[in-house]
Amino acid sequence: MLPSKDDDKKPPKRSAATPKSEERASNRALALPKAEGIQQGAARLYRSERLKSQSAIQALFDRRSASVSAYPLRLVYAPAEQARGGYPVQLAVSVPKRRFKRAVDRNRIKRLMREAYRLNKESLYERLPAGSPQYAWMLIYTGKEELSYRRVEKKMRQVLDRFLKEVQ
Repeated sequence: MLPSKDDDKKPPKRSAATPKSEERASNRALALPKAEGIQQGAARLYRSERLKSQSAIQALFDRRSASVSAYPLRLVYAPAEQARGGYPVQLAVSVPKRRFKRAVDRNRIKRLMREAYRLNKESLYERLPAGSPQYAWMLIYTGKEELSYRRVEKKMRQVLDRFLKEVQ
């Protein structure tokens, strides 16, 4: 059979609001239940808050830096040599490959630590003494097993409190 003239016609153009996009928009508008133990609506962890400079990270371990810990978290910190970004603390996170062989496990623990820091950083910033220098932080997970988010957040609060006691 030969194609008819109707087959040659292009399908009608869709409007900007297709049924699928309307459905997606309505799904976004729905109130999603809160994840267990995680607050929503807190500020994000900006790129300028992350410690990425290899020289700054190396300086943390070369010179005299202090540390505080609340097992399984250990915080190594020092005043930054050069202030970068507009935040009082720049953070780097590390999970040893020796204890967690699979990258999936290391990445999950790092996400938990960053999230716990993100949700508690506002209280840290409020409690830092006025005129204090910018700090470079390396947060290291020293545990042998993976903890739940609630336990990581509890330990993060303890580490932050111990840091503030040391600084004041």
